Amino acid sequence: MSRSLPLPEGTYTLLPLIDACDNFVLPHGPWSAKDLKARWSAHEHSKPLPTPNTAAKQNESALDSDDDEPAATSDDRDDEFLAPFFVSLPPSSLFPSGPTSHSRRPSTTRAQPTLRPSSPTPAAAPAATATPTSASPPPAPQPIGFLRPEIIRALIADNVKMAAMACQPVWKFLPPIETPLPPPTPTRSRRSSSSTGRRPSLGMSALPSSNGDGASSGSRRDSSGAGTAVGMSMTPLGPGTEGATGSKGAFKLAEALKSLGTTGPADGSGTWAAGFEDWVIEEGSETMREHADRVARGWHMDGRFSDQLGGWRNEEYAIYGPHPAFDKNAEPKLPGGNFVFSMERAACALFGVATYGVHCTAYIEEPDEPLKIWVPRRSATKPTWPSYLDNTVAGGITSQASPLSSIIRECAEEASLDPSITEPALRSVSVLSYTYRTPTGWVQPEVQYIYDLKLDRNVICTTNEADGEVESFSLMAVDEVVERMCRGEFKPNCAMVLIDFFQRHGFLTPESDARFLEIATRLRRPLVLPGPI
Repeated sequence: MSRSLPLPEGTYTLLPLIDACDNFVLPHGPWSAKDLKARWSAHEHSKPLPTPNTAAKQNESALDSDDDEPAATSDDRDDEFLAPFFVSLPPSSLFPSGPTSHSRRPSTTRAQPTLRPSSPTPAAAPAATATPTSASPPPAPQPIGFLRPEIIRALIADNVKMAAMACQPVWKFLPPIETPLPPPTPTRSRRSSSSTGRRPSLGMSALPSSNGDGASSGSRRDSSGAGTAVGMSMTPLGPGTEGATGSKGAFKLAEALKSLGTTGPADGSGTWAAGFEDWVIEEGSETMREHADRVARGWHMDGRFSDQLGGWRNEEYAIYGPHPAFDKNAEPKLPGGNFVFSMERAACALFGVATYGVHCTAYIEEPDEPLKIWVPRRSATKPTWPSYLDNTVAGGITSQASPLSSIIRECAEEASLDPSITEPALRSVSVLSYTYRTPTGWVQPEVQYIYDLKLDRNVICTTNEADGEVESFSLMAVDEVVERMCRGEFKPNCAMVLIDFFQRHGFLTPESDARFLEIATRLRRPLVLPGPI
């Protein structure tokens, strides 16, 4: 039977479907401090000059960090500077004393976070660590995400709030930003502070529990929404601390916030990059996770960035760090050995980190009969893309899960397919990578592990009421699937997965699509951000 892809009349290529999903190109390195500064300078020179009214309005709102950010227009997004987000900022000699490290103890070398696999491993397997040996050079600087100006402002505001509670700032910036400390309060008498055995109150109220029911879960937040978990590692400022940063060349808080608007400070300085403070990195993966979760929950409670955080999932995704330099003499690392920390799924787009998922196309192919594909319709209550058509089975890979375990679980939950059917029949066939920029400007780099599942005609995909993700399933011929794709009925990345399926199964060929070569190269963008190794 002919395998030529039946494109609708007047349609000559499926490339626009890829454009709808892969609609943004991430910045590329190198990522040294000097390169970061040069990148900012190039951005400043390319920006149009603001009108006086626009500049005045921006200056008035820059310091008001508690207001929700206004929605960015497409023109605003074109002019936005995306600041690379690192675990540890690249070392810099551009400032006389460099970015200040807020550590509780003197340290001549930075301890790296303890890493663990992204999937469960046997108990006997040794834990992988990122501690470099003397023979292994450190990994080259590589960001783990990209931050929009409103997130940079929110992180600066979080540092201010931490300093107001006499705690070390969590977030570090290039150039360094001086976070002003509150004026010292009168010291209480020894009797009033020690005889009662109580710690001074920080005046915080309860954060929501992890199940999102609003009940206290051992967490606290201040009145402006900056959450602080009880028992969370928050390093107090030591005696004699002059300020939250002390680097020569650091610029003031107001100047930093101003640079994130439409106008920059007089010397053109701005926030080139952000990362964690050294003391956070020293304390390891769990401390990084806690503080990323704390700020995201605070924003969620305050109704900020609701287009993303409104769909809070209570699921965490794995975030990976830079790949270590290759050493042929080093012991092989466990899969996911460069895991750094995990982050709430809904917050990942705010930090511009890469996320990972699985997609499966289940199909029936009988002799002398056209191939048919099981196509679900997403539930109307889904927080994203409600009622759109989807791939047979799809889902995110949560922290510590593997692609295979994830797709087997999703097959059971979404399509009521028993593992006894799916495990022997699933085939890992491809990986797709792309970057999607949402209509409101958030950057979502994504990687999808692709599976094919050939089923017998007597195996039926059915909805699972307990899961509630899928409204219905239909068995569609290829021509109907293509027609609905071209009408925009499929979720964009699902159309991209089906294009890959058509190419691998011989439907999409150089003869059937005028832009075949460009389609083939666009399915797998180089991954700028670190992935699991």
